[in-house]
Amino acid sequence: MTAKQIIIAFLMWLLGSRARRTVSPTWTKLSQGLLLMLLALGAVSTAQAAIPASERAVLVDFYASTNGAFWSNNTNWNGSVGTECTWYGVACDGMQSHVTKIFLDSNHLAGALPSISGLTALQCFYAYNNQLTGSIPSLSGLTALQEFVVETNQLTGLIPTLSGLTVLQSFIAYFNQLSGSIPSLSGLAALQRFDVSANHLTGSIPPFSGLADLQQFWAGANQLTGSIPSLSGLTALQSFVVAGNQLAGPVPAAPTSLSAGLSNLCGNSLVSSGNTAIDAAWVTAQTTDTSIGGVAAGNWLACQMGQIVGGVLTVIRAGGSGAGTVTSSPSGIDCGASCSASFSSGAAVTLTAAPASGSYFAGWSGACSGTGSCVVTMDAVENVIVIATFKQVPFVANATSIITPTSATITNTIAFNTPDVGKQGSVYVTGWVPSMVWVRWAY
Repeated sequence: MTAKQIIIAFLMWLLGSRARRTVSPTWTKLSQGLLLMLLALGAVSTAQAAIPASERAVLVDFYASTNGAFWSNNTNWNGSVGTECTWYGVACDGMQSHVTKIFLDSNHLAGALPSISGLTALQCFYAYNNQLTGSIPSLSGLTALQEFVVETNQLTGLIPTLSGLTVLQSFIAYFNQLSGSIPSLSGLAALQRFDVSANHLTGSIPPFSGLADLQQFWAGANQLTGSIPSLSGLTALQSFVVAGNQLAGPVPAAPTSLSAGLSNLCGNSLVSSGNTAIDAAWVTAQTTDTSIGGVAAGNWLACQMGQIVGGVLTVIRAGGSGAGTVTSSPSGIDCGASCSASFSSGAAVTLTAAPASGSYFAGWSGACSGTGSCVVTMDAVENVIVIATFKQVPFVANATSIITPTSATITNTIAFNTPDVGKQGSVYVTGWVPSMVWVRWAY
């Protein structure tokens, strides 16, 4: 029985009770209280996710701008007014009156992000591991925003101002093509994780004052210059990665909170602080894992550009849902997601991409382009970034046939990968010989 049916039944019972001549005051008050409660319950149940029209307009625009018809999952999207909180990846507050979370990561989104400023109660925005292009929209006015995660896309342009986002805890935008400088982090007292690695960022690292909750700062594989600012006051900092930039000068004192082996200063032009205890603290914090910021070594001083003959080449696999490996000639690069190696000045390094089964190589970006071999000539002191993109093949086709000189019976089985389910196309038989058949797919 619905809340509305309960209310009607209760009202009918009350009307019937008029025949009774005596009703105790206690029962009268109880009945009135129950009636008010049921009326309130009915009002809530009939609201049905009445988010503002302005928020619905943002969602509809988002769907159109990011090619929603071809998402891996777009269940209920663009449904009738009042259904928005049931759309895949959309979460609302307890009263179903405002959109608070968007979870559309790894969902085959493609295109530019539209304005999301109309989602005034938004707390979390997850759109990582897609094929998003264009710039990150303004985040101004999203005062409830806590998590913004858009890593592994093809986003370009500047990082928008983060001013006023006082409850922001995570800003993650690595493996994109963002340019310009890192914006001011002042006033972001709740910030815990900041990762803009593997972009094209320039300029200096902003001050870290007032960031007592910061646990992770990653900005490796960019073109940042200047010195590392003071890390004083970062009492929660566990990992600090700035490898593969153009930073110079003495290292600052390392926070005692740094975890052993989770930071990376390699691939810069940093020098000793002049204090053996400070230098030793960074040796403890320095990683030997090249997946944490690229080139790495046990002693951070030994892996600075002044100590490396030649330049550092970093390969990043990003921008697609497929899998594969990249190797180099001469040897040094042999990796999946990310790795780096140093090469002598003037060396011509050839990179070769090998897709895994069920994937294909979609092309290079960064220092190379196209889909053939990538050849990079190293300068004396240079950090070179190459991005390799692997994507899933749209389908796997298997053909069985019984062919004679005058006839052929061909059975085709086509299994689509998840991102391409729902697309339309045709199968064409392009020719046959007694033991072979060619099948071509188009959509």
